[in-house]
Amino acid sequence: MIRFEELAKAARRGDGAFVLEHADALLFQGDCPPDKVGWVFYYKCDAALGTDKPVLAIAAGEQALTWAKAQHDADLEGRVRIHLGCAMLRLGRTGEAAVLLEEYLAGMTNHADWKENEDLARYNLAVAYRHSGRLTEAVVQYRKALELPESRPGSHVQMRQNLAWALLLLGDAEGARAQLDLVGEHVRDTLSLDKATSLWVDRAALYLLEGDLPAAKAACNMVLEALDEKNRAIYLATTYVTLGRIALAEGDKAEAQRCSLLARTHAEKAERWDLHNEATRLWVSASEKGGATCETSGLASAVRLLIVGRGGP
Repeated sequence: MIRFEELAKAARRGDGAFVLEHADALLFQGDCPPDKVGWVFYYKCDAALGTDKPVLAIAAGEQALTWAKAQHDADLEGRVRIHLGCAMLRLGRTGEAAVLLEEYLAGMTNHADWKENEDLARYNLAVAYRHSGRLTEAVVQYRKALELPESRPGSHVQMRQNLAWALLLLGDAEGARAQLDLVGEHVRDTLSLDKATSLWVDRAALYLLEGDLPAAKAACNMVLEALDEKNRAIYLATTYVTLGRIALAEGDKAEAQRCSLLARTHAEKAERWDLHNEATRLWVSASEKGGATCETSGLASAVRLLIVGRGGP
């Protein structure tokens, strides 16, 4: 039977598999010190989140939060609130995530050490607001997070991209372009293929918003040229739907249907049924009799799809 110190060391070195394998035994069969029970639940929450098990992360996190409050452990409570917020976001529980993160930010008044993760709390709160349709509030939180020192390498790049999405949804093309230009400078400096790919997705949405179909199509094609089909199914699904919407706006229904089939294939690989449904709607639109349809509503839908479908916050 392992001891608490061994589990804590495994958690600190990021060995989530070890933590998930031994945490329950330590909690329910071992000799875990009472003042460490909350920490074991927190380590389990962290490990579950790191291995994409948000349901398990929430269950463990809620237990950890209960113990943290009971033992007046402010350090533990702050860590748990961040993790619980992230896990709830992954399950689409944006309202609950927002409450946790709002309380975290309010709690910084009494817990100065919580400011260490203020940028992460504000970033995730912005994501929760954005997915709840509270776009103006999301922009405020993204901007406040960007005013703080970058605590994790590359975190400001992700924040700027998400800020650009929020601005796009608000119709602020100029503001979105300014953020994407800053991201582009980072991409050129780091030569990051993944960031370059996501930037082209961002650009495609911007061009669609501005009604520049040739530029949007070129941006989508840059994504397709760069992507590894096995590991980038979400990008491929969203890009093919966008290309299909562009083809439909140009009156090429056969191309729209071809893109719809490709989009559905990649959506199935990614297990993203929201994208699969969008691809099916594209097929239905392309199968309707008459001329080209949905120039305005279809392109707006494509912009929203790119924003939501690129994966993650």
